[in-house]
Formats: sequence, structure tokens, C-alpha cells
Amino acid sequence: MPAYTPDRLKEIDRKKIRQSKMNTGLTLAIRLTDASRKKIRQSKMNTGLTLAIRLTDASRKKIRQSKMNTGLTLAIRLADAGGKRRKV
Repeated sequence: MPAYTPDRLKEIDRKKIRQSKMNTGLTLAIRLTDASRKKIRQSKMNTGLTLAIRLTDASRKKIRQSKMNTGLTLAIRLADAGGKRRKV
């Protein structure tokens, strides 16, 4: 099954993201993977982190329809969305 959410990022993908120069927003996706989703939800942060969580939960169908089906590509997408820091 293709990796649609950061929860399913493979360890290899995580290493690539960590080594990447674009680690500001991509690290965000790794942190979402590493069991902090619940903490971020409970906090009152309306920053890109919260938006990234909502995108992960709500746009799986859209991600499936577009051809962005690898964990790394989704992480980049979340990085772009999180960087805008829009409130939902």
C-alpha cells in the first residue's frame, strides 16, 4: 500500500528528509510521524503544524487522486502548506 500519510513514512524516507537541505518544513512531517500529533492537537497552536495535521486527516482522497503517493512527496506538500501558516 502506498504511503499516503506521514505516519507511514519509511525509515529510508525519513533519513532522506533529514539529510535534505529542505528540512524546515519536512522536519515537521517527521515530527508528526514521531508521535507528537496528539500533543499538537491538544495544544492551542494554530500554526502550520495544526494545518498539516488537518491536511493529513482531510485530504487523503485528494492526495490519492493526484499522483503524489509517496511519503516523501506528501512531506514536501505538508511543508509547503505548513510554511504558509494559514488558519483553517
